Amino acid sequence: MNDLNQSKMRHCATWLLLLSLVACGGGVGEVNDDGSLVTVDGVDITTAVDKTNLYDITINGTKDDVTIAPKNTVLTMTISGTNNDVVISPNATVNNIVLNGVDNTLHLPVGYYPTISQSGTGNSVVHQ
Repeated sequence: MNDLNQSKMRHCATWLLLLSLVACGGGVGEVNDDGSLVTVDGVDITTAVDKTNLYDITINGTKDDVTIAPKNTVLTMTISGTNNDVVISPNATVNNIVLNGVDNTLHLPVGYYPTISQSGTGNSVVHQ
């Protein structure tokens, strides 16, 4: 088998693996923690972010479930993805939230009103 055919077979196998993960409910993508910046970028990722130091978080994915754990302090949260569900736990602090995405739901504890700037469409903020 020549190198071109091996390359095509590896490419096809990679796509089949990714498609099978999506079909089985597993998320595709990644959560990167670069110290002061956490990035969630993928499809159907479920993650709880729990850090002791101050950080920013960017959520670029689609249909991701992201929870900010209690006692976390986020300087800026940017939600620019689509159809994400983001939960700010009680006793967590988010100083600034930027909702740029489409059809995202942000869940905040009752009585918690951080600074929110919205330029996306169809986003909702739910106090629960």
